[in-house]
Amino acid sequence: MKNRGISLRFGLLAIVTLCWVLPILAILAISAYFVSNNFQSRLEETVLTSVDKAAESVRGRVESVMAASRAVSYDGTIRGAYLEYCATGDSVALYSDVNAYLYAKFAFDDSFTAAFLYFTKEPDIQYYVNNRSHSEVGVRKDFERDALPKVRALSEGLGTGIAFLRVNGRLYLVRNIVDSSFQPYAVLALDCSLESLCESVYNIVWLQAAALEIDGLAFPLTGGGVAAGGEGFYYDAGAGSYTVCRSPSLSGHQLTVRAICDGQDLFEAFPNLRAMAVVAFALVIPLLAFVIWAFYRYVSLPVNRLVEASERVETGELGYTVEAMPRSQEFLYVTEHFNSMSEKLKRMFDHSRMEQIALQDARIKALQSQINPHFLNNTLEIINWEARMAKDDKVSSMIEALSTMLAAATARDGRAMVSLREELTYVDAYLYIISQRFGERLRVIKRIGEGLLDAPVPRLILQPIVENAIEHGISQLPTGELVLRAYRAGEWLCLEVEQDGRISDGDRENIARLLNSEEDSAPYPQGRLGIRNVNIRLKMLFGKESGLSITEVGPERIRARIRLPYAAPGRD
Repeated sequence: MKNRGISLRFGLLAIVTLCWVLPILAILAISAYFVSNNFQSRLEETVLTSVDKAAESVRGRVESVMAASRAVSYDGTIRGAYLEYCATGDSVALYSDVNAYLYAKFAFDDSFTAAFLYFTKEPDIQYYVNNRSHSEVGVRKDFERDALPKVRALSEGLGTGIAFLRVNGRLYLVRNIVDSSFQPYAVLALDCSLESLCESVYNIVWLQAAALEIDGLAFPLTGGGVAAGGEGFYYDAGAGSYTVCRSPSLSGHQLTVRAICDGQDLFEAFPNLRAMAVVAFALVIPLLAFVIWAFYRYVSLPVNRLVEASERVETGELGYTVEAMPRSQEFLYVTEHFNSMSEKLKRMFDHSRMEQIALQDARIKALQSQINPHFLNNTLEIINWEARMAKDDKVSSMIEALSTMLAAATARDGRAMVSLREELTYVDAYLYIISQRFGERLRVIKRIGEGLLDAPVPRLILQPIVENAIEHGISQLPTGELVLRAYRAGEWLCLEVEQDGRISDGDRENIARLLNSEEDSAPYPQGRLGIRNVNIRLKMLFGKESGLSITEVGPERIRARIRLPYAAPGRD
């Protein structure tokens, strides 16, 4: 039998056991002789406890700052003053009321250096108060010159959330002040006092350096700051110091406190620890050197050769093989399989290249197929412009409604799910167009449940049902009523389209066949493709319990119901 070398696992286990584990056990025995109590662990716990308490205190201060900013938006004082100004035009009263409010809220709170506010319709007029306990000069000038442009840019996409901004080493809290419909009408920027927010950090035991980080914005506090790192507790033997990183939970934001504490004090607290460290170092270093050499010879070197071979194959040198490795069953096995894989890869390359060419041709055709909807949208825009120039508002409105339906049908933004609110805009566009045909013959009623407009639904899931109701029901009547409903039923969202009309025996048979068919290739009656596609899409997206049903709910009354799982809309 061919000798396939020594098992790498067995060899490394023997080396580690003889040259590393046994000496470490001896060192631990010596350490146990000198160390009767683990003082260092207790001291390290003291450091961790001190940093944890400081981080919790900072979190509490930051949450207090955020709560103060929310109060400006929701207590109604600023809103009332602004509405009064809109009614009377008295800018002096507005300036006096706003500044008095800001003064009362922030002038005596040490968490803030200054507070700034401007209204979105008059962004060049800033309302400002300085904290009475701070004597910094030029705070307002620095804000207007350096921070204000960034605050404006940040607030535009902020919505109702809170964001932090770093400008010239200062920490600003930025939020929009919104009205009852959650539309921003003013922007608040608070110049936060890092010294006040991080007061507890300066009291950390044996502190050498510290830094605060909020949402990726780093602020050195003392000792030049601390380099970014992961959450945890680290010891730098070269510097003789401990680095502690803590990230207490802060709703919607990432807060991190980093601190470096002097580790020398920990060693000095236990004199025998130095002697033990010297002995351990003298015993471990030679053994560590041997382990490193053995690892390099039997692990690192073979791995490097495999990596080099992989890189050569990756650069196009297909069929490249690796030379024999040092004695090791594992690496011999890997080498043989690598060489076999490289040769197979070379054989497969030509075939794969031909498939890639065919795939590229298919992608080009797919891209070409997207040109027509884009061209059609542009053409409709030109026609709409011509209609507006001719002051034909009716034609212009119909073109805009058609453009809305075309945008939904082509789904050029790539979203499969939209809000119920957006889906209803497609329905409204269709109903506007069809109303030009029916006039007063058609009456539409909407009954949408409260809070459901932002619920996600599949795109174009409701409009085909409305179209089917009109084309196959109301269009055959002198007049007709169409009712749109949306409501929750437990964990389900139900969308209903109820109409005047009746279902004939033939229609009932066709509808049953359409809604019971789950195969795209199944035959279907002409003119009923919409309801069939809606039903199939619902079952593919949400499972068999979802779908479409069409029933008679009374004399001359038909109801189509869409049933899908309710998913709460996302919140800031």
